[in-house]
Amino acid sequence: MLRDCNVLIRPHFKRGSEWNGVSLADLPNVVCWPPLGAVPVDAASKTDYFDSLYHASAVVGLNTSAMIEAGIIGRPVHTVLLPEFRDSQEGTVHFHYLLDGPNALLHAARSLDQHADALAASLEGRSPDADRSARFVRTFVRPGPIDTPATVRFVDALEEIVRAPAPAPEPAPAWLSLLRPLLARHARAAADRSEAIRDDLRKRKKAELDAYRVRKAEARKRTT
Repeated sequence: MLRDCNVLIRPHFKRGSEWNGVSLADLPNVVCWPPLGAVPVDAASKTDYFDSLYHASAVVGLNTSAMIEAGIIGRPVHTVLLPEFRDSQEGTVHFHYLLDGPNALLHAARSLDQHADALAASLEGRSPDADRSARFVRTFVRPGPIDTPATVRFVDALEEIVRAPAPAPEPAPAWLSLLRPLLARHARAAADRSEAIRDDLRKRKKAELDAYRVRKAEARKRTT
């Protein structure tokens, strides 16, 4: 099954350049597309991204939001947990929401052989837990009655909070009034540092996106 199936490799847009030197010529059923990766920011790229997931029989990733989106579409989602990826997988907090518990999304394996066996089982329709993605979506992404719009449930929850009595204020200890003036200067400095970090992050993200758009335009020119 795995030898004959078609494989679409979709690089992250920040890692697309790493695939430029990879030759897949001897693998006729494997393709890397789009070659430089793509950020789904416009209608066309969003459609391409959705189609990449929708027309897949199974999805494999290391740690990406595409795993959740594949689960929403109803595809089985696989990953392989190897020591070289630990920092970006089990070393993060959010990854465990997908990995742990009775309603976990991921079909996880500890070796490539186990991963291949589990992936083949999904493709052949013999997975022991075929309902895993749907169960994850029902509990983590979209809990509650499926026939009730999410907006209605959100508004109901807000109105319930407003109707509830306000919590009783907790008196501050007397020593806090003495400590606050001493901490105010440090708090302002910390807030300034935080804002500078956010500004730097925004600038770097913009620079990366601009560079990606330039590479994509140059690649389009070469192909035409």
